[in-house]
Amino acid sequence: FDLEVADLAVVDLTREHDYEVFLESIVPGADGSFRAVVSTRGLEPGDTCTLVDDMPPVESVTLIGGDDGPDESFALYELTLTERSLFSTALEHGGRPCAFALEADAATLTIELAADAAVREFVGMFQSHYPGVELVAQRTCERPDRGPAEFFAGLTESLTERQLEALQLAYH
Repeated sequence: FDLEVADLAVVDLTREHDYEVFLESIVPGADGSFRAVVSTRGLEPGDTCTLVDDMPPVESVTLIGGDDGPDESFALYELTLTERSLFSTALEHGGRPCAFALEADAATLTIELAADAAVREFVGMFQSHYPGVELVAQRTCERPDRGPAEFFAGLTESLTERQLEALQLAYH
């Protein structure tokens, strides 16, 4: 989806203050909320927290880390989202946000849907929630079936040791 002409506060803020935002991951919370980990570039870590606090789809912001380097500032945040966020809307209707980028020349959101999903209905719903959002590409891809052992092996390979430890502790 192209978000350029949509009436979204986050797009306006990134243009106004000349910084970039990228989705790193999104996780549903136990209480029904959603948490997104986003990275920002081009804005000092403290400044980003102030700006993001003013956006309605964000309930809370936690600075995970950052670097105010000589060339460009970088920060990583955990956002607790309201049900009015782009990500929450997609997740509640069967989509999975997998890429989100707000850059100087583009504002895009990529959402994955299940193979049997009603794509046309999903797009219509999403555009009715966010007028001005435009579908610019649709792709179909086949994924090989994986058994439980293959799934677990792939999962553990993509996690850091600390992430795997936290996952195992949470499970037990």
